[in-house]
Parts: sequence; structure tokens; C-alpha cells
Amino acid sequence: MLKYIFTFFSFFNIFSQELSPIQSFEMDDYGAAGQNWMTTQSDDGSIFFANSDGLLKYNGNTWSLYKSSKKTIMRSVKSINNIIYTGENDDFGFWEKNNNGSYSYNSIPDTFNFELVDEEEFWNILEFKNWIVFQSFSRLVFFDPISKEINSISPDGGIWKSFVIDDNLYFFIPNEGVYKIDDGGYVPYNTNDLFRENDIIGLYKRQNNLLALTRYSGFFNVLPANKISIWNSYLNELDQVTVYSSLINKEGFFSIGTVKKGLIKLDQNGNLVDLLNKQNSIINNTVLSVFEDKNLNLWLALDNGISVVNYNSPFKIYEDYEGLLGTVYAFKKHKSYTYVGTNQGLYFKTDSPTSDFSLIDGMTGQVWSLELINDEIFCGHVNGSFIIKNNSATKISGTEGSWTFRKTKSKDLIIEGNYFGLNVLEKENGIWKIRNSIPEFDLSTRFFELTDSNKIIVVHGYKGVYKLELDSIFENIKSIEIDSVSISGNPSLANFNSNIYYKNKNGMYYYDEINNSFVNDTLLSKAANPTGLIRRDNDKLWIFSDNTIFYASNDEVNNKVSLKSVLIPNKLKRTIFENISSDKNGINILGTNSGYVLLDLKNYKLSNNKFSIDKIQVNSIDTEPSLIDVKNDFILDHKENNITFSYSVSNYQMFEKNEFQYRLIGYSDTWSSWNEKPSNSYNNLTYGDYIFELRTRNGDLINPETKMISFRISPPWYLSNFMLINYVLLSGLFWFLTNMYTRRYYLWKETRLQNINRKKIELKEIERKQSISNLENKQLQKDIENKNRELAVSTMSMIKKNQFLNKIKNDLNKTGDSQHILRVIKTIDKNLNNEDDWRFFEEAFNNADREFLKKIKRIHNKLTKNDLKLCAYLRLNLSSKDIAPLLNISLRSVEIKRYRLRKKMKLSHNEGLTEYVLSI
Repeated sequence: MLKYIFTFFSFFNIFSQELSPIQSFEMDDYGAAGQNWMTTQSDDGSIFFANSDGLLKYNGNTWSLYKSSKKTIMRSVKSINNIIYTGENDDFGFWEKNNNGSYSYNSIPDTFNFELVDEEEFWNILEFKNWIVFQSFSRLVFFDPISKEINSISPDGGIWKSFVIDDNLYFFIPNEGVYKIDDGGYVPYNTNDLFRENDIIGLYKRQNNLLALTRYSGFFNVLPANKISIWNSYLNELDQVTVYSSLINKEGFFSIGTVKKGLIKLDQNGNLVDLLNKQNSIINNTVLSVFEDKNLNLWLALDNGISVVNYNSPFKIYEDYEGLLGTVYAFKKHKSYTYVGTNQGLYFKTDSPTSDFSLIDGMTGQVWSLELINDEIFCGHVNGSFIIKNNSATKISGTEGSWTFRKTKSKDLIIEGNYFGLNVLEKENGIWKIRNSIPEFDLSTRFFELTDSNKIIVVHGYKGVYKLELDSIFENIKSIEIDSVSISGNPSLANFNSNIYYKNKNGMYYYDEINNSFVNDTLLSKAANPTGLIRRDNDKLWIFSDNTIFYASNDEVNNKVSLKSVLIPNKLKRTIFENISSDKNGINILGTNSGYVLLDLKNYKLSNNKFSIDKIQVNSIDTEPSLIDVKNDFILDHKENNITFSYSVSNYQMFEKNEFQYRLIGYSDTWSSWNEKPSNSYNNLTYGDYIFELRTRNGDLINPETKMISFRISPPWYLSNFMLINYVLLSGLFWFLTNMYTRRYYLWKETRLQNINRKKIELKEIERKQSISNLENKQLQKDIENKNRELAVSTMSMIKKNQFLNKIKNDLNKTGDSQHILRVIKTIDKNLNNEDDWRFFEEAFNNADREFLKKIKRIHNKLTKNDLKLCAYLRLNLSSKDIAPLLNISLRSVEIKRYRLRKKMKLSHNEGLTEYVLSI
């Protein structure tokens, strides 16, 4: 877990100095081994460490580890022209950044067939002219990254350290001294006997000579002719200090890493500036490497962890590790004394570097305020009001539970707010005492201010805002009024610019004394919040909030009130009672739960930092994420529709808050809320075109630059352009076929309707014809019936006639054979066999049954005319008795004729003649 460590030291006492902020990272934070051997910074601002597990990278937000290809301990790292060179056991090479944000390693010995010494480790990397120099304990290997040329120099006695100073390459041979590369070889530079017993850890340019830092004996000037001289520093005062690493920064200060003693920082003259160790700051006492980045942050690669010191921060912090002070409620610097009022008492110290905070006698207990009025310090204490002078305190008699103080127009009168109301303090004969209490008002008065007309405005967090009108000498109250303004949101009161300002959760208000009301201040209300208090110190009005402190002041040019802010996260303020004061140098001091924070406003300035989209990972539902090119636009398969963007800001200041805002055009055009999370994921994106946009802000300073990445998610194959064309073609074909089908269908339907109509017409025609036919048939039937009736009538007439004639004939035959009777009988026979009767019958029969005679004659072509007559009569279903008269034969003869006719027709015994004839 990231630890924020605030550390401060005095020259001799580590608990009494104010120091720059320190951040520390443990193994669990960065996910690698504890030992970090060397540090460097790339052009994009990322910090790289040679870690025992590999190449460790930190971009300000996330850590990345690239394992060593040989799985050995990485000892050295150096960024040159944005290429990361590393050295390890049995290998050295370089890492290049891929377009997908990762780094790939290239082994120089493997690539260029360079032979290594057995178990050779490379402990340092230098840039020397056109060469990259890899230093092992046995030799210097020179690599030209342009021509790829490799050379080496192997001095007798080996190499302990190497240095580049003013385009010269120096190295130290143990037990010998300092040597210099010259004309493809090396020559002695200084081999004083001192170096036979003291290894050189650092070598620096100082004036016209070199300055050597040794492992055990401090600094020495390296002079010509093998001469040296001691350069006195704080190190000479220490016993048993083992120096392991060192650095000279741009200001000429020395940062010295030790074994088990932490970091020692010295100024240009060798005086102690800081002493950082595990007891008070960093997380390990052995500093393996010291590195200063581009923003003057000091990185400490430790034997177990990493620490970074923000030396260019406008903040300094005093941390009370022993818990002697407690929570700081008030701070005041006056003359040569510093006073700190806490929940445990009032402490002081002098400006002497050897001074530490001590409790002022009699001042144990809660301190609420320290006010400088007329060059005197008044202390509001749980036990009453005190006058502080140097290292002593004098109680004002009769006071109890004092909150704070406000001066009046008279320098000898002070108004005191206390647990029980208000007291008027008067200075008489150099001694402060209670002159009187304000009558008729007994509420606890923590926040109050005086107007020009002797009116006192009191804010009570539960009761309301009171306006007390007093007489000119502050003895009696003329009136008490409770204002209607809200008291929600931790209300407070302060005097600024000759105005009384009031704050609640809704805004900031100033008191209009003429109208006796509070008026909203639109400018200062921008800083209003539900929790923070307002405080006035010197020429500024401070407004506290969770992660920001606002301050109002008069512009030096136009004298108008301006509102500015300082970013200071609440977790770093760590206080329950906001308070602030300033010293004579303009340094502002904020009390915390375990010390205080110093803020140098003159050096406070937020700036835009480099930020980048470092990594883009994509995956489908059932696959592991893979990296994508972050430098160019890209196209994804429709299944790879889960995408994660990782980004960072190269800012390592602990008191600055870098936040990100992003949006994905094509998914949502709305910017996200500001947040510190260095990544964002989108899942199950639909196919289409997208643009990811990212911007950052530092505090309230928004970076004008916007990073953009465009990409496309391809549609599935069935929605590809090719398939869409096919769909269009198929749709066209379908439309064509549908149109053709529709036309044919409607044509068919039209034809069908025509046919139906035609058939209906035909049917109607048939029905008409059938009706006509029926009528005709009926008429024919009538005709037939008429014909049949005629035939029947004629037949019956013939039968009756013949019967009558036969009767007459028979009667005549009975009368005799007279000639006359015979002639009559002959006439009767002639009429009985009259052919005219048959023709008439035949014609009538044919009219009634036209085809019968033809059919039966066709079937039985041997039938005679008499046979046909018999058939005709049988057709009429006449009995033999009826037929006999018609044929003018006897009944017996009819039966004989019937018999003969059966034979001609070849009818079987079971077939009836009449039935047969009727069936034809």
C-alpha cells in the first residue's frame, strides 16, 4: 500500500525540522522484488528502475514489470534518446517501446555475437560521446547505436565505478586510483595512496578540479600530480557511515545514499540539509541509487522499496512522530519564537537550529487560538485567556474557557469570546484584566466580529446569527436581533477588507451595516461548501473545503478582490479544526492532526503535465485481453468488442491531484466526471466508428490538450459491405421477382377473374340455354305428350275401330253369306288391314319415339315389317289383347307372333319381351 510519509529534521534532532513531502512504495505497491539498483527517466516522463526481478516502470499512475530474458538480477538502467538500456548478469542490451505501449528487449551480445566474460555483471551505464558504455567489474563495453560497432577496454585490476564529466570518461580501479579513457586506451589520472584504502563512490566537477566521494572517509579534492585534499563536510562528523550511492543536483547539493543510515543531503558547502531514514521518513535505510528527475524530484532506489522526495514542492511538513504535540489548532511566529497551540497545550521553540518544541509552563490543555494584537500574543485556552511573551504565559485573571479575541478601536480594549459569552478586556497599568462582561448574552461565542458602529455579530452553530448592538463603551446591550440567514453547513465568520463575511453551505455573504442584512457575494460563493470554515490571516481570507483551500485577496494592480485556490487533499490536511497563519516571510502554516503543513504561495503554481494513452487492450467474451497499437487508428473484429484504455500523467507531486476526463464518441458524446482512475473499459460495443478522447486536469487547471484514438469495430460477416451489397442485390432480385410474381399474380388473378366472369357468363349462357332448352324440352315434352296422346288416341281409335269392325264383321257373318254381306265383310277386312292406319300410327309413333324403330332394326336387322309393328305396339306397353285388333289377328296369333319375335331376338327364357323392348 502506498504510504505518504511526511518527514522533517533539525540539524541535530530529527523531530524538529520541516521537510519536503515524501512518497514511498513497497513491494506490494509495484509488484516486484524489494531491491532496486538504479533509476532513470524516459523522454515521456516515465521512471524506470533496475529491479532484481527485471525492468520496473512507473508512469505516475500504474506500475509495469518486464521480466529479464535471462531471469537474472538487473543491476543498471539508463534512458538515452528514449531507448532504455539495461545491464544484468551475463547480458546487456536495450528496450524499445512498441506501438502497443509495451517494451521489447534486444540483447546486444546475442544480436551482435559479442562474447561475455563468465558471470559478468553490468553495474553502470553511461553516455559518452557517440557511445553507450556498459560497465562491469572487469571492463568497459562501448556500443555505438548508429553503426552498431562494439569495443571494450579491460583494465588490469578491474573497475569499481565509472563517471562521465565534461566529455571525459573516468573510472576507479580498486586499490589503485582514478583513470581516464584516452586515445582508445586508459591513463592514470590520480593514484594517490589514499585510494588504495578508500573506494570512490562519486566523482564530481568542483571549480577546476574533481571532487571525489569515498565509501568511508567523506569528500576529497582530486588535484594534479596525484595530490588530494580533504573537503570538509558533515560526513566528517559522522562515525561508521558507509556511502553506497550519490548525486549532485542542479543546485550543487549532494544527495548521498548510505548503507543503514538512510539519505544525507548536503548543500554546496557540505552542510547538512536533510537526513532521511526509516525512523522518520523513507521505508528503508539502505539507499542503492539516487536519481533526480526532470522536475527535481529525488528518487531513492532502496534495498527494500522506493521513495521519492518532492524537493520542488511549495509544501513543507512538520510531523510529530512521537506524539508530543498532538493536534495543532493554532500556530503563530512572532519575533524569534514559534508557538504551536494543540489539544495538549501550548508549545514553543526558538529559531535556533538546535531548538525543539517545548511546553510552556502552565499551558497544558486545549488551545483554541493564538492572536497577535498590538504586538502582543493572546492565547485562547480551555483554562482562560493568556498573554504569551517569549517562553512564558500570563493568565488574565477571571477568564475561563476562552475561544478567541478581537481588537477594538481602542488599543487598550479587547473583546474576548468564551464558553459563556463575551468579556471586555482592558489593559490597565500594563496588565490585562476583565473590565466587564456583555450583559444579557450568555451563549458560547466562538465566531464573532465587530462592526465600525460597535455592533457585534456572533455566529452560533445551533442557535443562529446574532446581531448585538452595544453602547459606545461596550458596557450595555441596546438590542439583540437574530438574523434570518441559514446556519446550515458549519457556519463561520471572518473580517476581510473591512467587511464581515459569513459562510454557510449555500454561499458567502457580507454584512451590509446600512441595511442591517447579509448580502450574497457571487465571487466568493464559488468557494462555499458544507463543511469547511473561513479564516482570516493578514491580508487574505481563507475558505477551507475537502480537497482545496481557497483564498481571497486584493489584486495588486486593480485592487479588486480575486479568488484563487490551493490544491491540498483532505487526507493530507488531516485536521478537525481548520486553522491557518503566516510568518514574516509569507509562509502560510496549516495545522494538522499530528503537526503542521507549510505552504509557500509564492512558489505555488500548478502546471500541465505530460499525459498519454499508454495501453489499449481488447478481448472478446471468451479470450484474454491483447494489446493494440496506441499510435495509429485500428479496426477490430466484431467479436473483440470489449476494450480498455489505460492512461497516465507523469506527475509525481504528492500535493497535486491529477484527474482524467474521457468520452467515447459513437457511444456517448458526454464527458465523464473527473476522476483519478487511470483506466476505463467499454464492454459489448456495437459495430461502428468510435473516437476515444482523453483530457486531464491538475487541481482546477485543465490541460488544453486532448488525446484522441479513432477505431472501428467491424460488423459481423453477415453485415459486411460485401454482404450488404449482396443484400441489396438480393433485395433487388427479390423485389424484381416479387414484382414479377405480383404482376403475374395480378395478371393471373385478372385472367382468373376474366375466366371466372367468362365462365359465369358462359354458365349464365348455359343456364339461359338450359332454361331455353328446358323450355324447349318442356315444349317438346308437351309435344311428345301431345303426340303420345295423339298416338294413344289414334291407337285407341284404331283398336276401337277394328274392334267395332270385327264385331260388325262377326255379326254379319252370323247373318249369312249374302253377296251384299260379303261385300260389306270384304270392305270391313279392307279397313281392318288399311295401310293408311299403319302409316298414320307409324308417323305418330316416330314423333313420340323417333329413334326406336331405327335402333331395334339396327340391332335386329332380320325383323319384318309386321315384327316392327309388334315391337311398336309392345313399346307402347300394349297387351296381346290390345294388339290383336290392331293386327287384325286373333289373340292366339298375337302370342305366336310374340314367340317368334323372341326367337328372332334370341331372348333367353328369363328375359321378358316387353321389358326388353321397353329397355331399348
